[in-house]
Amino acid sequence: MFEGESEHVKQKVDKKYCRLKAKYAKARERLRAVNNSTT
Repeated sequence: MFEGESEHVKQKVDKKYCRLKAKYAKARERLRAVNNSTT
């Protein structure tokens, strides 16, 4: 196990996860807005 390699992979995964989380949060906001407008 290479220390530098694992660190690099972790950063890459973290970045991807952050982007996914942001996209998910945005989608949830849109859903909440739609639900509020329909009720």
